[in-house]
Amino acid sequence: MKKPVAEVNIKISSENGHYKANTFVSIDSDDVEATLATLEALGDLSGKIINEKSKELVKNIFEGIVPDDELEKLITDIEKTQCSH
Repeated sequence: MKKPVAEVNIKISSENGHYKANTFVSIDSDDVEATLATLEALGDLSGKIINEKSKELVKNIFEGIVPDDELEKLITDIEKTQCSH
């Protein structure tokens, strides 16, 4: 069985409509590669979350103003532009 070198635990809870996050990260500090891999994974995760929330925000702002098919094309074009830089 493989020995884990890092553990990430994220809990999100809601109290009266307010969200709270409780995050725990445990990394084998003697393993530099594991530390860098963990940080990279957390960076990728945060990027995905921000990207999805940004899409939701854009859709909410332009809802009813720009037709859905045009909005999807705009978002796709923006993603292609951002990924190419």
